[in-house]
Amino acid sequence: EGKEKGKEKFKVKVKSNRAVNDGDIVRRWCVDGVGIAKKSVIDIAEDLLAGRLQRVMPAYHVPLTEMWLVLPSRQLITPAIRLIRDELKMKINTLRKALISKGILDESEWPNAD
Repeated sequence: EGKEKGKEKFKVKVKSNRAVNDGDIVRRWCVDGVGIAKKSVIDIAEDLLAGRLQRVMPAYHVPLTEMWLVLPSRQLITPAIRLIRDELKMKINTLRKALISKGILDESEWPNAD
């Protein structure tokens, strides 16, 4: 997996006795103390805030990515879909602010996209 520290880039080869294609199962394994994982902070924000999970190697950063709401057609962008989009943005921004205010993340690690 790709990681960055400053301008240096690192590749980490991971060995495991487990494999799954369900991100929530990986999250639960981590909460249960089975191992460590690279996860989206959005996926584990509640666990970080509650103290069930903690960051390891915080000086190493995974490059930022975007989140997309994908629909099969522009015609499906209805007021209901806009409401869902706005609610998701609000919930994610609330999690971002909470993580930053608790010192779990630095604002530079998750710039405000609004």
